[in-house]
Amino acid sequence: MQARNKVGRGVGQGSSSLTFSGVGKLVITSFRMKTYYPVVQALRGLATALVCFYHFVAYSDFRGVLFESDSVLKRLANACTGSVFIFFVLSAFVLPMSLLQKDGWKGFVPFMVRRIIRIEIPYILSIVLILVVGFLFAKKNHIDFVIDLDRLLHHLTYSIPFSQYEWHNIIFWTLAIECQFYLMVGLFFVVRSWGCRPLNYALIAAFAISGCFVQDHRLIFYYSPIFILGVLFLLIRMNNISLRMGMIAIWLTMIVIVHYHGLQIAAYSTFTLVAIQFGDRVWKYANTLGDMSYSIYLTHGISGGHVLYFF
Repeated sequence: MQARNKVGRGVGQGSSSLTFSGVGKLVITSFRMKTYYPVVQALRGLATALVCFYHFVAYSDFRGVLFESDSVLKRLANACTGSVFIFFVLSAFVLPMSLLQKDGWKGFVPFMVRRIIRIEIPYILSIVLILVVGFLFAKKNHIDFVIDLDRLLHHLTYSIPFSQYEWHNIIFWTLAIECQFYLMVGLFFVVRSWGCRPLNYALIAAFAISGCFVQDHRLIFYYSPIFILGVLFLLIRMNNISLRMGMIAIWLTMIVIVHYHGLQIAAYSTFTLVAIQFGDRVWKYANTLGDMSYSIYLTHGISGGHVLYFF
């Protein structure tokens, strides 16, 4: 979800080549690759804010709900559920680009080391925080508190969906899918190092269509059409595929997303691509929120939930 590097921070510049054809018709004639996308951090911040807004409005406890199901805020919140998939599109665009800048497979191992430091450690700390709060609540209410080591191990290996346990924090499911994507990208760059270009494209195509056949939401293949959007957009930007072929592939992928995941997720995915393409402005406060987005994403449930519980 984070995959933060020079893509979101800045090293080089570039731009799209735009022309006007006819009366008021905007045509994208070519792409030039760039490595600085200031909007990436802003999109992370926006996605996090929308997820937090949804969970705030959807909050409920033994006293009831904050907002009735027919309220305006509840309807607005329901329109935010697909915002979490912004993270998937961003990861599919940013991660391969980052590895290409770092010599592909050779850069994967140090990238994963940085990922462990930047993503796994905060993830583990958020689990510790949940357990500490659970212990304090158990002590306050004079009930036993037991740490299930088997459940904890499943959390550390992102295998909760394949066990009888539930996540300590429901949003952890997205981290499990992202972890699968990271591993798949790593394997792809191993194959890419063999130098067989047709095989590379065959693997990308196989991953793209896997979402039409694998309907198990525990596996990344179920979400492959969403991830493949970011990959296709990157291939266009790098001129690895023609603009026409890339746009056709993106439109076909959108149809698949609408069919299997719904119009809302397709809309958020499209918005992400458009924002990456045209969002060259640096949004100071949005970027600041983006810097904090992962920490907020991990802890907003337990922090916000307990604030609402006591007040």
